[in-house]
Amino acid sequence: MSVSSAPALKKALKTALLARPGLQGVQLSWDQPTDKEERETIVLGDIDETQDWAPFGQLKKDEDYNLEIIVLVTAGFLDDREELADRAMDLLEEIASQLRSDPTVGGAINIAAQIIGFKQQSLANSAEGWSQSVITSHVRCMSRI
Repeated sequence: MSVSSAPALKKALKTALLARPGLQGVQLSWDQPTDKEERETIVLGDIDETQDWAPFGQLKKDEDYNLEIIVLVTAGFLDDREELADRAMDLLEEIASQLRSDPTVGGAINIAAQIIGFKQQSLANSAEGWSQSVITSHVRCMSRI
């Protein structure tokens, strides 16, 4: 029995997202973004997990965890910020579509994974000449191990 399905889920999700045609050219980062981020970046971030013993003496645990997802779309300061926000939502939709088509993420988990809400922000720095749309979301994952 493994301690958690979370590492396998994160690896499987990254592999699945790399194969999506709608994400060609998008940087997929395993952890927090660096100062070398591309124009379009998806970060598979932190994991927050709880585990409880499964009922009826099965000697198994029910996992419930959230995988943080950060979507970043960056452009020049004077670029259309509405366009940046729309593109960031398109990237989040690619992740949601992947999870709808394969809710167990290639069998990495045995119940389901789904997007649960998001927060979208628009940022800009005129001194450095950039604008950015940032979406912070979570993928809720449930599995029995």
